[in-house]
Amino acid sequence: IEQDFRNIKDAGFDTVDFNLEIFLSWDTLASLNGDCFYDRSMDELKDFFRPFVEACHNNGLEFSQMHAPFYQYFEEDDRRRHFIEIEKKCIELAAWMGSPYIVVHPFIMRRKYGRQAEWDANMAFYRELIPVAKKNNIRICLENMFDKYNEHIVDAVCSDPAEAVRYIETLNKEAGGEYFAFCFDMGHANLLGRNVYEFVKDLGGHLQILHLHDNDGLHDLHN
Repeated sequence: IEQDFRNIKDAGFDTVDFNLEIFLSWDTLASLNGDCFYDRSMDELKDFFRPFVEACHNNGLEFSQMHAPFYQYFEEDDRRRHFIEIEKKCIELAAWMGSPYIVVHPFIMRRKYGRQAEWDANMAFYRELIPVAKKNNIRICLENMFDKYNEHIVDAVCSDPAEAVRYIETLNKEAGGEYFAFCFDMGHANLLGRNVYEFVKDLGGHLQILHLHDNDGLHDLHN
């Protein structure tokens, strides 16, 4: 771990984007048997991640943003509840590790349930995260998403900047402060043929962090 962070520093970076989803499998994320990595207690999770925090700081780096585990949508109430509790833990953990931002994907639901149901489900989801965000003074960032249908890349939640702004402004109003912001994903925008300049301009001050990666316009390659 120490060498990994030293390599990041030697490459010229000052901060690290640390992804919390890589420590679990998607099968266990949906499991209710207690075998999900984040079913551990907060003390156990802090013990696990403490070497990462120490190695980061020992090499003069800081965590600039983190990424929570994600899933398109859980139809079952018990699985959705379990997922929400995992997201809460990750928000608290990110704040403890010193990150000012954490990306929490919105649910992708419109093709099956329609846009209004998608909006309602996402608003209910993010509302549940407001108390932990306020307690830990961290910003939750939504992200522009895409979906696939019959081998085609299609629009998804927040792939339109006006919708993204609506989410953030509505949630911040309900939270009573600036606890939600936006992560612009360059690769996702490229898949959908978005005008990046216009998208960024329309986001305005809501844009706080970036995911910069390349692709061929057809596949989410993360080059």
